[in-house]
Amino acid sequence: MEFITWLDSIEYKNIYSLKIVGSSYLIVDGKVFFGTKQIANAQAAEFELLSNPCFSKDSECVFYDGLILKNAEAKTFHLLNDYGDYATDGKNMYYQKNELEGVNAQCFELLDSFSLFGHDGKNVYFEHHKISDIDINSIEVISHQEAIKDAKNVYWKANKVLGADPETFMCIQRKYDAEDKNGFYKNGILVKKK
Repeated sequence: MEFITWLDSIEYKNIYSLKIVGSSYLIVDGKVFFGTKQIANAQAAEFELLSNPCFSKDSECVFYDGLILKNAEAKTFHLLNDYGDYATDGKNMYYQKNELEGVNAQCFELLDSFSLFGHDGKNVYFEHHKISDIDINSIEVISHQEAIKDAKNVYWKANKVLGADPETFMCIQRKYDAEDKNGFYKNGILVKKK
């Protein structure tokens, strides 16, 4: 959304109080806006963006794209890595605006830098989805955005890849996403046998 569109779409009294915060927020007359929508609970004097600008906070609340993250403690809230999508307040764990259910936030860590996969020592997650039936002691990252494996299986995002061979499975940048000794895969599904 362009800056001029914002000014035409919101009511303000003092244009000199205008402060642009990142590419999606503005503060005017002591009010915080995400685009043209006012964030009712945001404290303008303390409002700040985190290194991933989708996340922001003030002294009371944490926001993701202008929406309040329920249960998030602003004072202790931080991202797990710069510009990443995982964040915590020490009690709760978030992937973007989604709170991860039943996760041990104090133990949660990414499988590798900028990975979309993480674990808390008991369970493995892709984004905010818990991965079922995975051996946490033998996890290896194949692609930090798409695929991991354990000793017996391959997982494409949050789903087990049926029939995939974890020893030979690899991501490729061609017509297909991945291949192993059995064939070629697209989005974690075997589409052509070798």
